[in-house]
Amino acid sequence: MIANFRPISLCNVSYKIITKAPSSRLRNMMKELISPFQSNFIPGRGTLDNILVLQELIHSIKKLKSKKGSMVLKIYLEKVYDRVNWGFLKHTLEFFNFPPRITRLIIECVSSSCPRILWNGEPLKHIHPTCDLRQGDPLSPYLFVLCMERLAYMIEEETGNGGWKPTALCRKGPRISHLLFADDLILTSNCEVVSGRAI
Repeated sequence: MIANFRPISLCNVSYKIITKAPSSRLRNMMKELISPFQSNFIPGRGTLDNILVLQELIHSIKKLKSKKGSMVLKIYLEKVYDRVNWGFLKHTLEFFNFPPRITRLIIECVSSSCPRILWNGEPLKHIHPTCDLRQGDPLSPYLFVLCMERLAYMIEEETGNGGWKPTALCRKGPRISHLLFADDLILTSNCEVVSGRAI
């Protein structure tokens, strides 16, 4: 099906030179900007960290004997790189207080891609996308992680407002509302079963 195809905008040498400096700086800032609930592409952290937390969380939920239950919901983010909206990315960079000059440079780099399709060996017109992150771009992993962290902030805000009840591993243990992986989002919450429905 045509939906299974995706354009890959290759990065030339000059583009990689331009993006190397911001990506190196972003790499050094990641530990300070990103919460412990996210481990991918962060120096010093590994995917295994979150996997162990998730296993412990599921084990704790299975052992619960109270009337109040807990649930774990896994969301697979399909083709997530291709669906990062540039407007949301710009707001995310502003949210993390990136200088306007750096924000403009990053958005200019990301939005400069115009792929073309070869049809029977002949190139068609340029496609001007409104969202996506380039495959092979040194900046892409860090920009994606920042966007996911913005989503995590929204979840934490809802938790603070009382609309979301995070799950605790034990009585006095830390409360977990979400875990972030490369293309998976794990949501956890306390819930009660009323008339066969979880609320």
